[in-house]
Amino acid sequence: MRKRMMQALAAALFCSALALSGWHIMDKTPVDVDGEAHDTDVLEDADRAGMDMGQTTLEEEFVSVHIPGLKHSYRFIFVSDLHVIVENDEISPDKLENVHTRRESFRTADGIYSAQLWEEMPEIFNAVDADAILLGGDMIDYASTANIGIMKEGIEKLDAPVLYVRADHDYNPYNCDGLDKKDMKTLHQSIDGYEGVSLMEFEDLCIVGLNDSTKQIKKKQLRRFKEIAALGKPIILLTHVPLESRLDTSLAEKSKKVWQDRALLWGANDYYEPNETTQVFLDMVYADDSPVKAVVCGHLHFSWEGKITEHCLQHVFSEMYSGRYGMITVDGQADTD
Repeated sequence: MRKRMMQALAAALFCSALALSGWHIMDKTPVDVDGEAHDTDVLEDADRAGMDMGQTTLEEEFVSVHIPGLKHSYRFIFVSDLHVIVENDEISPDKLENVHTRRESFRTADGIYSAQLWEEMPEIFNAVDADAILLGGDMIDYASTANIGIMKEGIEKLDAPVLYVRADHDYNPYNCDGLDKKDMKTLHQSIDGYEGVSLMEFEDLCIVGLNDSTKQIKKKQLRRFKEIAALGKPIILLTHVPLESRLDTSLAEKSKKVWQDRALLWGANDYYEPNETTQVFLDMVYADDSPVKAVVCGHLHFSWEGKITEHCLQHVFSEMYSGRYGMITVDGQADTD
């Protein structure tokens, strides 16, 4: 009861903070647990007035991670799959039609384009007392100076620390034949250094970000992950591509249904089949004594939650371009599952 009251109070405070513009916010996103959809409680709409963009609806996915013995509680905002597109002269002429079509698809039901949505997010996220903001990849649809630039501008306006993992759309200059991939990586490095494995360390918790997870794990990344694991703290793993569950096939089956019979997960029987180095990394995550207590990710453009081992929760978040983002709470309570 106390936990529910605290969650309700936090939600009410957040909604009150949104009372200054034309946004509505509600926790209404269905979450798949073991392959079944369950609607979470619906918050009352919080009207705001004054934004030039009109009114739209934002939806939150509330996720709770329980790590028994943790001394502190944490709150994180999660965003992925925004696919920001800024149409300009960097786009190759023969790709303009494709870019325009994709831009039209990356917007909310209210017609708010992804780039415009991102421009408004700092004000909204700064109203939340979050310990960090986690960006889970495909934040932009292709690498360009304009797309990376607008992403950097938004990050610089955020009050909370940011951990940004990249996926293929973030660093590849798709649709821009005249741009060099190395130059795009340099632009990304100007944001946060763009490490292969990123670490955000708290007193009794580590948030670990795995970059470029549409590719095999590099040996350097594996070494760095082993160093972090040796710190002896519980880990929340932030990656773009989900991991297959060792307990059931519901996530793989749903991915196949949505993505033309492809299980877009890391696993021996999935679209992303691990090599030897990647398998070593996965075995560390799946191990009974693994420090990884939860995996948070995106990529699939739908929501799913379940356990990938008896000791590790995974939550796949919905796409942000449709107005959905995550609120993750981490505490030291016993897991009731």
